[in-house]
Amino acid sequence: MGKEILDASVSHAESYDVEGRVPSKGVNDTTDQARLGAEAEHNLPPLQAVRKYPWTVFWCLVVSMCVVMEGYDTNLLSNFYAYPAFAKKYGHWNEETNNYQLSAPWQAGLGNGAGVGAFFGTLLNGLLVAKFGHIKVLIGSLIALTAFIFITFFAPNTTVLLVGQLLCGLPWGVFATTAPAYASEVLPMSLRVYMTSWTNMCFIIGQLISAGVMAGLVNTPAPWAYRIPFALQWFWPVILIPTLCFAPDTPWHLVR
Repeated sequence: MGKEILDASVSHAESYDVEGRVPSKGVNDTTDQARLGAEAEHNLPPLQAVRKYPWTVFWCLVVSMCVVMEGYDTNLLSNFYAYPAFAKKYGHWNEETNNYQLSAPWQAGLGNGAGVGAFFGTLLNGLLVAKFGHIKVLIGSLIALTAFIFITFFAPNTTVLLVGQLLCGLPWGVFATTAPAYASEVLPMSLRVYMTSWTNMCFIIGQLISAGVMAGLVNTPAPWAYRIPFALQWFWPVILIPTLCFAPDTPWHLVR
């Protein structure tokens, strides 16, 4: 009987030893594969990475269009102060200059309103992305921005315009942080530096588009001189929302 007990214990020990080694080997294999994959990404030339991951690059470009829209939107109001039609609608008559002007406090308030909203939008973005993912947060922010643009488009006075700027700043803060984060999580290592820099260029591109639109409409009769640039903000969500519905989320979010 003692021998049977001993044999059983030895047999169990051998079984336990084999089972213990297999997971350890699997963990080592997984670690080695991850290390080799990271090294391969680091050594992959940029052009070859584009050819190997074309759809990844495409979706990063689509997401970065949100930053182009933000650059366009945030550049509008500060340039409207010199618009005669805008100053007549929201400003007051200045006898010294014989024209309509916005007071300095209102210029400061309207100019910083979007920044305040973007501050809170940036803070909320981290919580929302962790729960819902980048794509759902982007689509939700675009829908919210579509609604908030109505406030600025139909604003009857500076108070309502300020409220609209504050609310529009919330999704703008989301766009500014989500686009580079999305690119850094889905792209291979050799392309991340280029695409994250591209998102900064997108902001400048949006500002250049805004400057061109405003230069072309400066002599347009009121109120369309400033309402048309506001209305053009609706163009971006109409294109981006249905396109982003097909975009994949990042692996970092999906594994969570």
